[in-house]
Amino acid sequence: MKRSEVGEIIKPHGINTQRSFTENEFQKCSNCTTETCLIKKHCSSKWKLFLDENKYSSYYKKDNLIFAEGSMISGIFFVYQGKLKLFSEKIYGRQHLINLAMAGELLEPQGYDEKKYHVGCVALEDTTLCFFEKEIFFRMLRKNPELSISLFNEYAHELEKIKIRQKHFSHLSSAMRVAEMLLLLRNKCGVPLENGILIDVNLTRPDIADLVETTPEEAIRVLSRFKKDGIIDTAGKKIILLEEQILKEMIIASYYDEEQYKELLSS
Repeated sequence: MKRSEVGEIIKPHGINTQRSFTENEFQKCSNCTTETCLIKKHCSSKWKLFLDENKYSSYYKKDNLIFAEGSMISGIFFVYQGKLKLFSEKIYGRQHLINLAMAGELLEPQGYDEKKYHVGCVALEDTTLCFFEKEIFFRMLRKNPELSISLFNEYAHELEKIKIRQKHFSHLSSAMRVAEMLLLLRNKCGVPLENGILIDVNLTRPDIADLVETTPEEAIRVLSRFKKDGIIDTAGKKIILLEEQILKEMIIASYYDEEQYKELLSS
């Protein structure tokens, strides 16, 4: 699948493409500026040129739906720029936050034979995505072993983090869970400021409650206490970590092995 001579992107079947790009706007893999992108890091120059002619780039405004839970899968998304929320609509009759996706990440990975998305996805801010049809993506993996190994290692590392959290999660109080969540978000989207670390993503209090498996009321209570104690501050829906060390000390005692804690918070 290729761009037309004027650079217009043909809309892929089943994908909610908000706007196509002109020739000057089209983000090429051969000159990608997203340093965290695994394709940029691990694909050969020859393959990057090939991908330039076999991908779609699409722009989504904040709150635009990328795909709905249960919709048909036709390919693989990489996040070029922006932040997204993966959610389920089956819990409590509302969007239940499952995970976040940031620039450079593969969005909702799935097996080759999977037919439908198990979650929905919406843009948390203005976002640009790169889209590859499945056959192109899996062909890319076969021809670029460094990329395949890197993806394998990345998801093995994520699974290890999940196992560590599951082992200790039930022993944590709601305050400890919120503290842990804030530190994990700091690794994922933290931006240094003069007075602390800005968690640069807009999350509602119900979103935060979903991440720590508590009620919105309890999440609000814990965050209010943290703010009163000078541990955090807020800027709209965003949170600023003022006393990161206090958050670390709150939860480190609950882990049987300090090295496991360091592994959990490693980027």
